[in-house]
Amino acid sequence: MLMLYEKSGVDLAAFKPFLWGSKARQYYSMKTKGRSLTSHVSPGQVLELLDRDRMARSVHHFPLRRTLQTDSVEEASDLKTEVDCYDPCFLLTVLIQILGPENIVDCHQFVESRCLGYLFASLSCHDEAVRSMGYLALSLFHQHVEGSKFTGKHQVLYLMKTFRNSVKEPNMKLACVVMHFLDKALVTLCKPESHMFMEVNAFLLLKPDMNFLDVPEFYKLFNSSSFEYKQERGWMLELLTTGLRETSDYRIYQRRFVFKLLITFYQSVLSDNWCKVQILKILQTACREKTVASDLVRKEGFLTSLAGMVENSCGFPDRIPLLISVVDALWTAVTSKRKRPLGDCDPLRQGVLMLLRQIIGQFDDTTPVESATRCLSTLLSVLGEGEDTGSSPVTTLDMARLVSYYSTIMKDEAAAKRIFIAMEMSGFTMCSTKTSKLTKGKLQAAEVSQTDVGKDGMSELHSVLLRVTVRWLPSCEPEPLEDRHWLETISTICVTALKIFLNKQKKNNEVKMLLQWVKSWIHSGEDMLKCLAREISETGRKGEGHSALTLLLDVYTMLYEAWEEHTGTVGEDWRPREISDDRETVRLLNCVLINVAQSLPPEYTGKTARFNPDQPADRDAKEDSADLRKFFWELSVKTSSV
Repeated sequence: MLMLYEKSGVDLAAFKPFLWGSKARQYYSMKTKGRSLTSHVSPGQVLELLDRDRMARSVHHFPLRRTLQTDSVEEASDLKTEVDCYDPCFLLTVLIQILGPENIVDCHQFVESRCLGYLFASLSCHDEAVRSMGYLALSLFHQHVEGSKFTGKHQVLYLMKTFRNSVKEPNMKLACVVMHFLDKALVTLCKPESHMFMEVNAFLLLKPDMNFLDVPEFYKLFNSSSFEYKQERGWMLELLTTGLRETSDYRIYQRRFVFKLLITFYQSVLSDNWCKVQILKILQTACREKTVASDLVRKEGFLTSLAGMVENSCGFPDRIPLLISVVDALWTAVTSKRKRPLGDCDPLRQGVLMLLRQIIGQFDDTTPVESATRCLSTLLSVLGEGEDTGSSPVTTLDMARLVSYYSTIMKDEAAAKRIFIAMEMSGFTMCSTKTSKLTKGKLQAAEVSQTDVGKDGMSELHSVLLRVTVRWLPSCEPEPLEDRHWLETISTICVTALKIFLNKQKKNNEVKMLLQWVKSWIHSGEDMLKCLAREISETGRKGEGHSALTLLLDVYTMLYEAWEEHTGTVGEDWRPREISDDRETVRLLNCVLINVAQSLPPEYTGKTARFNPDQPADRDAKEDSADLRKFFWELSVKTSSV
């Protein structure tokens, strides 16, 4: 708005320094009534308007690519910042105005409000004009500090002199990690009671200048042997988290072997859970940069290290979302703006796919829905659209874990327990946190429910889960399909997945995907069909509702209507192959329904007698389908009324 006013020829000199918000409305309303003691805006009034939390975010996420002269509004991501931060084009101008020699500035308030840290952060900007304003403001503030008296004056003044001695070039661009160290040092110097006060003072008194190509005090604080080693190591880990913002910072980290030490320390017994979480945050920040992510994968064996981190994360729910963010950021950074897509056998693709499957194995009721959705979206991106290569990109074990997780957060204890038992019978184990709950027969209430995350969050998870499910092809499984327990496991997962998808409102594209998936596992063979029929009939016998029959009827109805649509219209979209596939699928589904009917209680045997599996080969499939459809619809209605 100020830029538009200036372009229109409005002179804003009379309104400087600027006020905003309720203070501005109060000040200018009094000024219009005549000159008074409030005719001049004091620096204290401006500093009081600055929000402390927003200033901290503005220091940590200073827009590195912001230019002083701009004619358009740019996205925060393009400027390498966040939305809720102060614009340096405005704030630096305001700070220079209040730091004029004619004003009296409360230097202690200026430091405590993070304004001095903001000036240091501006020196890491790529634009020379922004850095020039930062250096000018620092020079003006240095004059105010020399002529004022406040607690911590000598420490602040010595820090600024040390910084001035370290600048070797005019308008020098400095690394973000060094600027964040100066900001954290200022915050510490305002708290003399803190243990880190003595450590920061000792560092400043050690040398008259600083090395801007080094991580200050990394070895001393990270490998601390004092009684307060946790506080010192935590202080350094927080600095490493906020200080890594671009590739130049990564190069400085590499000079001190920061990532080698962090990854090694993560796997050490000396590392507690808080340190592990902070290290994951550092890795998450590093993987957002394409150059950094590629370098970690190629030179540091990062994928192997991540596999070990995922393996040791079971039982620690605060690590799983961070691990998902690390893998997602790594995959996005490496594959973005790539001219050639990665091949199916590419080591990076295979490594990330292995990591995602490991993470899915750690899902339990404490895993946030947003993180699970993000993990599945990354999995779909890794799998790609892909062609039919004759192998299933999603394994049965993956599907068991995903369907079990969804049933858990939806508080469907019966479905989750049924899948757990089926997987145990097939020789597979789930995450230990889930195993202990299910073996006791008491599935604890999910911490994340549909009402907590909102309908949009659950709907997004449902949609992504469907897209992952249709990539699962039981007929292409490497395990022997003749194994009875394995077939029962597959049929259990199929029926549970059907309950999930058919009980939700479906979009047209989702219906099409679901039908294609149903066709794939119906064509898996007669043994698969028998196990599927037995699973559905057992579900009805156990009193888990008539939903099992209704589910199959819904699928049957959709297939039948699709078949009728193909056979009833012959035009440009007519494809004989699709008609043949639908006809074969309906025929196979008839077999499933007949097996279900024969497994029903005695009161239904009279109805099912006329549907003999050994029916004549010349019987019209369409007529048979219509009869079955009508019969099972009546059966479903009767069952629901019982």
